[in-house]
Amino acid sequence: MPLTPADVRATRFATTRVRAGYNVDEVDAFLDIVESDIGRLSADLQKSRDEAAVLRTQYDQLQLRLRAAELELVAAKAKALGVNPQVGRHDTVELARPDFGKFTGDAAAALAVAQATADEIIGSARKVALGIRADLRSELAAQLAKLDAADS
Repeated sequence: MPLTPADVRATRFATTRVRAGYNVDEVDAFLDIVESDIGRLSADLQKSRDEAAVLRTQYDQLQLRLRAAELELVAAKAKALGVNPQVGRHDTVELARPDFGKFTGDAAAALAVAQATADEIIGSARKVALGIRADLRSELAAQLAKLDAADS
């Protein structure tokens, strides 16, 4: 049974009849319980901190992938419009997929949704870019055909 702050506050030790003070065995037993609970709580806290750090790292990686996808989309749209985009230099970096097996419950579900959303955004941006490229090629072919017809 976990020790609560109220338990510590309410604990009273019996006094001994031989000499003034508390019963040493009762005090030692109580301190053993306190030590055990504090040790367990400290371990739980450290585990939570470690998991939070891993989640922050994976979140940052997903944010980087999302930003790269957004930049690719902006560049594709600008290219389709014939504009030279000034979005800054960026390198595409393949990030390792996180291992969702380490997490359970809400954390694993949140990571899975974030990964699926990021993959969907990247896929959508690539489809848009391919569509824009195909449209440009068709338009260019039509204009070349017009030029060829005018020259004939």
